Amino acid sequence: MAGTKEEVLGWLYGLESRGVNPGLENTTELLRRLGNPQESFAAIHVAGTDGKGSVCAMAYSVLMEAGMRAGMYTSPHILDFNERISVDGEPITDSKLIALAGRVRPHVEAMEKEGMRCTFFEATTAIAYLHFREEGVPAAVIEVGMGGRLDSTNVLRPMVCAIAGIGLEHRDFLGDTLGEIAGEKAGIIKKGVPVVTFGDPAVLPTIAAAADAAGARLVVVDEPANVTLTQEGTDFTYEGERYSVGIPGGCQARNGVLAIETMRAIGNPGIDGAIRRGLAKATLPCRLEKVGGLPLVIDVTHTPSGSASLARDFMGIYGAGNVVLGLLSDKDASAVAANLAPIAGKFYLAAPGTGRAMPVGRLLEEVSKHGEAEAYGSLGEAVEAALAEADGKTVLATGSFHVAEEVIGWLQRTYPGYWTR
Repeated sequence: MAGTKEEVLGWLYGLESRGVNPGLENTTELLRRLGNPQESFAAIHVAGTDGKGSVCAMAYSVLMEAGMRAGMYTSPHILDFNERISVDGEPITDSKLIALAGRVRPHVEAMEKEGMRCTFFEATTAIAYLHFREEGVPAAVIEVGMGGRLDSTNVLRPMVCAIAGIGLEHRDFLGDTLGEIAGEKAGIIKKGVPVVTFGDPAVLPTIAAAADAAGARLVVVDEPANVTLTQEGTDFTYEGERYSVGIPGGCQARNGVLAIETMRAIGNPGIDGAIRRGLAKATLPCRLEKVGGLPLVIDVTHTPSGSASLARDFMGIYGAGNVVLGLLSDKDASAVAANLAPIAGKFYLAAPGTGRAMPVGRLLEEVSKHGEAEAYGSLGEAVEAALAEADGKTVLATGSFHVAEEVIGWLQRTYPGYWTR
Protein backbone atom coordinates (compact mmCIF):
# COMPACT_ATOMS: atom_id res chain seq x y z
CA MET A 1 0.00 0.00 0.00
CA ALA A 2 1.85 3.02 -1.22
CA GLY A 3 0.61 6.43 -0.29
CA THR A 4 0.80 8.83 2.60
CA LYS A 5 0.59 8.48 6.33
CA GLU A 6 -2.78 10.22 6.19
CA GLU A 7 -4.05 7.51 3.84
CA VAL A 8 -2.72 4.77 6.12
CA LEU A 9 -4.36 6.28 9.18
CA GLY A 10 -7.55 6.84 7.22
CA TRP A 11 -7.65 3.13 6.45
CA LEU A 12 -6.82 2.09 10.02
CA TYR A 13 -9.28 4.46 11.67
CA GLY A 14 -11.89 3.34 9.17
CA LEU A 15 -11.66 -0.08 10.80
CA GLU A 16 -12.85 1.44 14.09
CA SER A 17 -16.41 1.24 12.75
CA ARG A 18 -16.12 -2.51 13.29
CA GLY A 19 -15.94 -1.88 17.01
CA VAL A 20 -14.30 -4.22 19.52
CA ASN A 21 -13.95 -7.90 18.67
CA PRO A 22 -12.96 -9.88 21.78
CA GLY A 23 -11.24 -13.02 20.59
CA LEU A 24 -8.00 -14.22 19.06
CA GLU A 25 -9.22 -15.80 15.84
CA ASN A 26 -8.70 -12.80 13.56
CA THR A 27 -5.34 -11.84 15.02
CA THR A 28 -4.07 -15.42 14.91
CA GLU A 29 -5.02 -15.80 11.26
CA LEU A 30 -3.69 -12.38 10.25
CA LEU A 31 -0.35 -13.06 11.91
CA ARG A 32 -0.19 -16.52 10.33
CA ARG A 33 -0.48 -14.93 6.91
CA LEU A 34 2.35 -12.57 7.86
CA GLY A 35 4.64 -15.41 8.93
CA ASN A 36 3.89 -15.24 12.68
CA PRO A 37 6.12 -12.27 13.55
CA GLN A 38 5.17 -12.59 17.22
CA GLU A 39 7.40 -15.67 17.40
CA SER A 40 10.51 -13.63 16.54
CA PHE A 41 10.89 -11.84 19.88
CA ALA A 42 10.62 -12.53 23.60
CA ALA A 43 7.83 -10.56 25.26
CA ILE A 44 7.02 -8.97 28.56
CA HIS A 45 3.20 -8.95 28.60
CA VAL A 46 1.48 -6.46 30.90
CA ALA A 47 -2.22 -6.28 31.81
CA GLY A 48 -4.16 -4.25 34.36
CA THR A 49 -6.58 -1.40 34.85
CA ASP A 50 -4.30 1.18 36.45
CA GLY A 51 -0.54 1.37 36.05
CA LYS A 52 0.06 -1.01 33.15
CA GLY A 53 1.39 1.81 30.97
CA SER A 54 3.79 2.87 33.69
CA VAL A 55 5.01 -0.69 34.24
CA CYS A 56 5.56 -1.01 30.49
CA ALA A 57 7.58 2.22 30.39
CA MET A 58 9.75 1.07 33.29
CA ALA A 59 10.34 -2.40 31.84
CA TYR A 60 11.20 -0.88 28.46
CA SER A 61 13.67 1.50 30.06
CA VAL A 62 15.32 -1.36 31.95
CA LEU A 63 15.75 -3.39 28.76
CA MET A 64 17.42 -0.47 27.03
CA GLU A 65 19.65 0.20 30.03
CA ALA A 66 20.71 -3.44 29.85
CA GLY A 67 21.98 -2.72 26.35
CA MET A 68 19.25 -4.69 24.61
CA ARG A 69 17.58 -3.62 21.38
CA ALA A 70 14.01 -3.44 22.63
CA GLY A 71 10.54 -2.65 21.37
CA MET A 72 7.35 -1.45 23.03
CA TYR A 73 3.72 -1.55 21.93
CA THR A 74 1.19 0.47 23.95
CA SER A 75 -2.15 2.18 23.45
CA PRO A 76 -3.66 4.63 23.03
CA HIS A 77 -1.37 7.40 21.84
CA ILE A 78 -1.52 11.03 22.92
CA LEU A 79 -0.40 13.20 20.00
CA ASP A 80 0.71 10.88 17.22
CA PHE A 81 -0.24 7.34 16.22
CA ASN A 82 3.45 6.41 15.87
CA GLU A 83 3.86 6.68 19.67
CA ARG A 84 2.15 3.30 19.99
CA ILE A 85 5.02 1.38 18.38
CA SER A 86 8.65 2.12 19.24
CA VAL A 87 12.11 0.57 19.13
CA ASP A 88 15.01 1.78 21.27
CA GLY A 89 12.94 4.69 22.49
CA GLU A 90 12.10 5.97 19.00
CA PRO A 91 8.57 5.82 17.56
CA ILE A 92 8.09 4.00 14.29
CA THR A 93 8.86 6.32 11.36
CA ASP A 94 6.17 7.38 8.93
CA SER A 95 7.91 5.58 6.08
CA LYS A 96 8.07 2.29 7.98
CA LEU A 97 4.47 2.64 9.12
CA ILE A 98 3.38 3.15 5.51
CA ALA A 99 5.41 0.19 4.29
CA LEU A 100 4.23 -2.21 7.00
CA ALA A 101 0.60 -1.15 6.67
CA GLY A 102 1.01 -1.86 2.96
CA ARG A 103 1.91 -5.46 3.82
CA VAL A 104 -0.88 -5.90 6.38
CA ARG A 105 -3.77 -4.34 4.45
CA PRO A 106 -4.01 -6.89 1.62
CA HIS A 107 -4.37 -9.69 4.17
CA VAL A 108 -7.00 -7.74 6.11
CA GLU A 109 -8.96 -7.20 2.91
CA ALA A 110 -8.59 -10.82 1.84
CA MET A 111 -9.80 -11.99 5.24
CA GLU A 112 -12.81 -9.69 5.01
CA LYS A 113 -13.88 -11.45 1.81
CA GLU A 114 -13.69 -14.69 3.78
CA GLY A 115 -15.93 -13.32 6.54
CA MET A 116 -13.20 -12.35 9.01
CA ARG A 117 -13.47 -8.61 9.64
CA CYS A 118 -10.31 -7.36 11.36
CA THR A 119 -10.63 -4.39 13.69
CA PHE A 120 -8.42 -1.33 14.15
CA PHE A 121 -6.63 -2.88 17.11
CA GLU A 122 -6.11 -6.22 15.42
CA ALA A 123 -4.51 -4.57 12.37
CA THR A 124 -2.41 -2.24 14.52
CA THR A 125 -1.17 -5.16 16.64
CA ALA A 126 -0.08 -6.96 13.49
CA ILE A 127 1.82 -3.87 12.31
CA ALA A 128 3.58 -3.62 15.68
CA TYR A 129 4.64 -7.27 15.79
CA LEU A 130 5.79 -7.10 12.17
CA HIS A 131 7.84 -4.00 12.96
CA PHE A 132 9.59 -5.72 15.83
CA ARG A 133 10.52 -8.66 13.60
CA GLU A 134 11.74 -6.37 10.83
CA GLU A 135 13.86 -4.40 13.30
CA GLY A 136 15.32 -7.57 14.79
CA VAL A 137 14.46 -6.76 18.39
CA PRO A 138 15.13 -9.67 20.76
CA ALA A 139 12.61 -8.45 23.35
CA ALA A 140 9.52 -6.26 23.39
CA VAL A 141 7.18 -4.93 26.07
CA ILE A 142 3.55 -5.45 25.10
CA GLU A 143 0.67 -3.68 26.82
CA VAL A 144 -2.71 -5.40 26.78
CA GLY A 145 -5.35 -3.26 25.11
CA MET A 146 -8.43 -4.39 27.05
CA GLY A 147 -8.85 -7.26 29.47
CA GLY A 148 -6.34 -9.95 28.60
CA ARG A 149 -7.81 -13.36 27.80
CA LEU A 150 -9.43 -12.25 24.54
CA ASP A 151 -7.20 -9.26 23.80
CA SER A 152 -5.51 -9.21 20.39
CA THR A 153 -2.07 -9.02 21.98
CA ASN A 154 -2.62 -12.35 23.74
CA VAL A 155 -1.16 -14.52 20.97
CA LEU A 156 2.29 -14.30 22.54
CA ARG A 157 4.39 -16.80 24.40
CA PRO A 158 5.92 -14.29 26.83
CA MET A 159 8.94 -14.76 29.07
CA VAL A 160 7.06 -13.08 31.93
CA CYS A 161 3.56 -11.69 32.56
CA ALA A 162 2.68 -8.80 34.85
CA ILE A 163 -0.76 -7.83 36.11
CA ALA A 164 -0.97 -4.30 37.50
CA GLY A 165 -3.76 -2.77 39.58
CA ILE A 166 -7.28 -3.97 38.76
CA GLY A 167 -10.43 -1.87 38.96
CA LEU A 168 -13.94 -1.84 37.55
CA GLU A 169 -13.75 -1.02 33.82
CA HIS A 170 -15.20 -2.08 30.47
CA ARG A 171 -18.00 -3.94 32.25
CA ASP A 172 -19.80 -4.66 28.99
CA PHE A 173 -16.88 -6.87 27.99
CA LEU A 174 -15.04 -7.88 31.16
CA GLY A 175 -17.70 -8.42 33.84
CA ASP A 176 -19.38 -6.57 36.68
CA THR A 177 -17.15 -7.60 39.60
CA LEU A 178 -13.48 -7.27 40.39
CA GLY A 179 -13.24 -11.06 40.45
CA GLU A 180 -14.69 -11.39 36.97
CA ILE A 181 -12.43 -8.65 35.60
CA ALA A 182 -9.40 -10.20 37.31
CA GLY A 183 -10.27 -13.48 35.61
CA GLU A 184 -10.11 -11.77 32.22
CA LYS A 185 -6.79 -10.08 33.06
CA ALA A 186 -5.39 -13.39 34.29
CA GLY A 187 -6.10 -14.80 30.85
CA ILE A 188 -2.63 -13.66 29.78
CA ILE A 189 -1.04 -16.24 32.09
CA LYS A 190 0.68 -19.01 30.13
CA LYS A 191 1.83 -22.47 31.10
CA GLY A 192 5.12 -22.34 32.94
CA VAL A 193 5.54 -18.56 32.46
CA PRO A 194 6.10 -16.58 35.68
CA VAL A 195 3.43 -14.01 36.56
CA VAL A 196 3.98 -11.01 38.83
CA THR A 197 1.19 -9.09 40.56
CA PHE A 198 0.12 -7.20 43.66
CA GLY A 199 -1.33 -8.77 46.79
CA ASP A 200 -4.71 -7.05 46.47
CA PRO A 201 -7.09 -9.35 48.38
CA ALA A 202 -10.08 -8.68 46.11
CA VAL A 203 -8.35 -10.11 43.04
CA LEU A 204 -5.34 -12.13 44.18
CA PRO A 205 -7.27 -15.40 44.74
CA THR A 206 -8.50 -15.30 41.13
CA ILE A 207 -5.04 -14.61 39.74
CA ALA A 208 -3.46 -17.21 42.00
CA ALA A 209 -5.97 -19.85 40.87
CA ALA A 210 -5.24 -19.07 37.22
CA ALA A 211 -1.50 -19.29 37.83
CA ASP A 212 -1.88 -22.59 39.64
CA ALA A 213 -4.00 -24.02 36.84
CA ALA A 214 -1.32 -23.01 34.31
CA GLY A 215 1.58 -24.29 36.40
CA ALA A 216 2.94 -20.74 36.39
CA ARG A 217 5.14 -19.42 39.20
CA LEU A 218 3.30 -16.60 40.96
CA VAL A 219 5.28 -13.68 42.41
CA VAL A 220 3.29 -11.44 44.76
CA VAL A 221 5.15 -8.20 45.37
CA ASP A 222 5.53 -6.48 48.72
CA GLU A 223 4.50 -2.87 49.21
CA PRO A 224 7.09 -0.08 48.85
CA ALA A 225 8.03 2.00 51.88
CA ASN A 226 9.19 5.56 52.58
CA VAL A 227 7.61 6.95 49.41
CA THR A 228 8.67 10.51 48.54
CA LEU A 229 6.95 12.53 45.82
CA THR A 230 8.34 15.38 43.75
CA GLN A 231 7.26 17.10 40.56
CA GLU A 232 9.97 15.18 38.68
CA GLY A 233 9.51 11.65 39.99
CA THR A 234 9.05 9.24 42.88
CA ASP A 235 11.51 7.76 45.39
CA PHE A 236 10.80 4.68 47.49
CA THR A 237 12.40 1.92 49.52
CA TYR A 238 11.99 -1.74 48.59
CA GLU A 239 13.67 -4.62 50.39
CA GLY A 240 15.94 -2.14 52.15
CA GLU A 241 17.14 -0.55 48.91
CA ARG A 242 16.33 2.97 47.71
CA TYR A 243 14.96 3.42 44.18
CA SER A 244 13.92 6.38 42.06
CA VAL A 245 11.37 6.37 39.24
CA GLY A 246 11.33 9.16 36.67
CA ILE A 247 7.51 9.33 36.74
CA PRO A 248 5.76 11.34 39.48
CA GLY A 249 3.03 9.87 41.68
CA GLY A 250 2.74 7.65 44.72
CA CYS A 251 1.21 4.90 42.60
CA GLN A 252 4.48 4.83 40.66
CA ALA A 253 6.22 3.41 43.73
CA ARG A 254 3.87 0.39 43.60
CA ASN A 255 4.28 0.20 39.83
CA GLY A 256 8.03 0.43 40.33
CA VAL A 257 8.04 -2.56 42.68
CA LEU A 258 5.96 -4.51 40.15
CA ALA A 259 8.45 -3.59 37.42
CA ILE A 260 11.41 -4.62 39.60
CA GLU A 261 10.00 -8.09 40.25
CA THR A 262 8.84 -8.47 36.66
CA MET A 263 12.36 -7.89 35.37
CA ARG A 264 13.88 -10.12 38.06
CA ALA A 265 11.52 -12.92 37.03
CA ILE A 266 13.19 -13.05 33.61
CA GLY A 267 16.27 -14.46 35.30
CA ASN A 268 18.84 -12.53 33.29
CA PRO A 269 21.72 -11.13 35.41
CA GLY A 270 22.41 -8.43 32.82
CA ILE A 271 18.86 -7.17 33.11
CA ASP A 272 18.93 -7.38 36.92
CA GLY A 273 21.91 -5.05 36.99
CA ALA A 274 20.07 -2.46 34.89
CA ILE A 275 16.89 -2.28 36.97
CA ARG A 276 17.88 0.67 39.16
CA ARG A 277 19.16 2.74 36.22
CA GLY A 278 16.19 1.85 34.07
CA LEU A 279 13.62 2.90 36.65
CA ALA A 280 15.37 6.20 37.21
CA LYS A 281 15.36 6.98 33.47
CA ALA A 282 11.79 5.84 32.81
CA THR A 283 9.42 8.49 31.51
CA LEU A 284 5.78 8.48 30.54
CA PRO A 285 3.91 11.50 29.14
CA CYS A 286 0.94 12.99 30.93
CA ARG A 287 1.23 11.16 34.21
CA LEU A 288 1.11 14.04 36.67
CA GLU A 289 3.23 15.91 34.13
CA LYS A 290 3.96 19.53 35.00
CA VAL A 291 4.00 22.00 32.12
CA GLY A 292 7.14 24.09 32.40
CA GLY A 293 6.40 27.76 33.01
CA LEU A 294 2.70 27.32 33.75
CA PRO A 295 0.78 26.23 36.88
CA LEU A 296 -0.68 23.32 34.91
CA VAL A 297 -0.42 19.55 35.35
CA ILE A 298 -1.69 17.10 32.71
CA ASP A 299 -2.79 13.55 33.51
CA VAL A 300 -4.70 10.82 31.68
CA THR A 301 -6.37 9.11 34.66
CA HIS A 302 -9.96 8.06 33.95
CA THR A 303 -10.95 5.35 36.44
CA PRO A 304 -12.31 5.63 39.99
CA SER A 305 -9.32 3.83 41.51
CA GLY A 306 -6.87 5.86 39.46
CA SER A 307 -8.55 9.14 40.34
CA ALA A 308 -8.31 8.35 44.05
CA SER A 309 -4.55 7.87 43.74
CA LEU A 310 -4.27 10.95 41.54
CA ALA A 311 -6.02 13.12 44.13
CA ARG A 312 -3.71 11.95 46.92
CA ASP A 313 -0.61 12.51 44.81
CA PHE A 314 -1.68 15.91 43.52
CA MET A 315 -2.51 17.09 47.02
CA GLY A 316 0.83 15.83 48.29
CA ILE A 317 2.80 17.68 45.64
CA TYR A 318 0.73 20.78 44.83
CA GLY A 319 -2.09 21.10 47.33
CA ALA A 320 -5.64 21.90 46.25
CA GLY A 321 -6.29 23.55 42.89
CA ASN A 322 -8.73 23.84 40.02
CA VAL A 323 -9.60 20.68 38.06
CA VAL A 324 -10.31 20.54 34.34
CA LEU A 325 -12.18 17.32 33.60
CA GLY A 326 -13.44 15.54 30.51
CA LEU A 327 -14.49 11.90 30.35
CA LEU A 328 -15.61 9.29 27.87
CA SER A 329 -19.21 8.15 28.04
CA ASP A 330 -18.46 4.73 29.53
CA LYS A 331 -16.68 6.12 32.59
CA ASP A 332 -18.09 6.51 36.11
CA ALA A 333 -18.20 10.31 36.27
CA SER A 334 -19.71 10.47 39.74
CA ALA A 335 -17.05 8.24 41.29
CA VAL A 336 -14.20 10.06 39.53
CA ALA A 337 -15.57 13.45 40.63
CA ALA A 338 -16.07 12.25 44.19
CA ASN A 339 -12.43 11.20 44.37
CA LEU A 340 -11.15 14.45 42.85
CA ALA A 341 -13.44 16.69 44.92
CA PRO A 342 -11.00 17.07 47.88
CA ILE A 343 -8.46 18.79 45.61
CA ALA A 344 -10.90 20.68 43.39
CA GLY A 345 -11.54 24.27 44.31
CA LYS A 346 -13.75 24.19 41.24
CA PHE A 347 -14.38 21.80 38.34
CA TYR A 348 -14.09 23.13 34.78
CA LEU A 349 -15.84 20.68 32.46
CA ALA A 350 -15.75 20.03 28.72
CA ALA A 351 -16.33 17.15 26.33
CA PRO A 352 -13.29 15.78 24.48
CA GLY A 353 -13.58 15.95 20.70
CA THR A 354 -14.44 12.30 20.09
CA GLY A 355 -17.68 10.48 19.40
CA ARG A 356 -17.05 8.49 22.58
CA ALA A 357 -17.09 11.60 24.79
CA MET A 358 -19.52 12.01 27.65
CA PRO A 359 -21.80 14.98 26.80
CA VAL A 360 -20.86 17.94 28.92
CA GLY A 361 -24.42 18.30 30.21
CA ARG A 362 -24.38 14.79 31.62
CA LEU A 363 -20.90 15.34 33.02
CA LEU A 364 -22.05 18.56 34.70
CA GLU A 365 -25.01 16.78 36.26
CA GLU A 366 -22.77 14.09 37.78
CA VAL A 367 -19.87 16.30 38.87
CA SER A 368 -22.12 18.96 40.43
CA LYS A 369 -23.09 16.40 43.06
CA HIS A 370 -19.57 16.66 44.45
CA GLY A 371 -18.51 20.28 44.07
CA GLU A 372 -18.78 23.56 42.22
CA ALA A 373 -18.67 22.93 38.49
CA GLU A 374 -19.05 24.88 35.26
CA ALA A 375 -19.32 23.64 31.68
CA TYR A 376 -17.36 25.00 28.71
CA GLY A 377 -17.56 24.57 24.98
CA SER A 378 -14.04 23.13 24.65
CA LEU A 379 -11.21 21.89 26.79
CA GLY A 380 -9.09 24.84 25.71
CA GLU A 381 -11.72 27.23 27.04
CA ALA A 382 -11.95 25.21 30.25
CA VAL A 383 -8.18 25.30 30.81
CA GLU A 384 -8.01 29.00 30.01
CA ALA A 385 -10.73 29.76 32.57
CA ALA A 386 -9.16 27.49 35.19
CA LEU A 387 -5.77 29.17 34.78
CA ALA A 388 -7.33 32.63 34.92
CA GLU A 389 -8.98 31.77 38.23
CA ALA A 390 -6.09 29.73 39.66
CA ASP A 391 -5.15 32.43 42.19
CA GLY A 392 -1.65 31.08 42.73
CA LYS A 393 -2.71 27.43 42.78
CA THR A 394 -2.04 24.68 40.27
CA VAL A 395 -4.55 23.47 37.67
CA LEU A 396 -5.00 19.76 36.98
CA ALA A 397 -6.33 18.68 33.58
CA THR A 398 -7.35 15.03 33.49
CA GLY A 399 -9.93 12.43 32.43
CA SER A 400 -8.60 10.64 29.34
CA PHE A 401 -5.92 10.47 26.68
CA HIS A 402 -8.21 12.60 24.53
CA VAL A 403 -8.18 15.31 27.20
CA ALA A 404 -4.39 15.28 27.29
CA GLU A 405 -4.17 15.49 23.51
CA GLU A 406 -6.55 18.44 23.27
CA VAL A 407 -4.98 20.33 26.17
CA ILE A 408 -1.51 19.92 24.65
CA GLY A 409 -2.85 21.10 21.29
CA TRP A 410 -4.32 24.16 22.99
CA LEU A 411 -1.00 24.79 24.73
CA GLN A 412 0.92 24.60 21.47
CA ARG A 413 -1.40 27.16 19.91
CA THR A 414 -1.67 29.46 22.91
CA TYR A 415 1.75 29.19 24.55
CA PRO A 416 4.24 28.17 21.83
CA GLY A 417 7.32 26.62 23.35
CA TYR A 418 5.76 25.60 26.63
CA TRP A 419 5.23 22.02 25.48
CA THR A 420 8.51 20.74 24.04
CA ARG A 421 8.20 16.95 24.33
